[in-house]
Amino acid sequence: MDTDSPMLLESRRFRAHARHFIGMLDSSLGMLESKELERNMRSLGELHVAYGIKEEYFPIMGDALLYMLKKVLKQDFSPAIRTSWLHVYDTMSKQMIAAMNEDKHL
Repeated sequence: MDTDSPMLLESRRFRAHARHFIGMLDSSLGMLESKELERNMRSLGELHVAYGIKEEYFPIMGDALLYMLKKVLKQDFSPAIRTSWLHVYDTMSKQMIAAMNEDKHL
């Protein structure tokens, strides 16, 4: 997929999903220190089963997040920042995936 494709970047569906994804990240980051984050990520994972989201989509979204951060932060996108974001995304996505897998077995 060409991530710089004008057709992709102008897609209403893509832009709506991007806004939703960034909003979810913003809300989640505000909960990092609370017990609410895990519960909310698990609830979000359960919802994603209903949306037809598959586990293999998560690495793609993680790559898209890192790509966006690199584009926006430019020279400020340090290895430490990259590692921190990878950790946050990995933690959140693992909680969602665990809930998705549990939901499939019910």
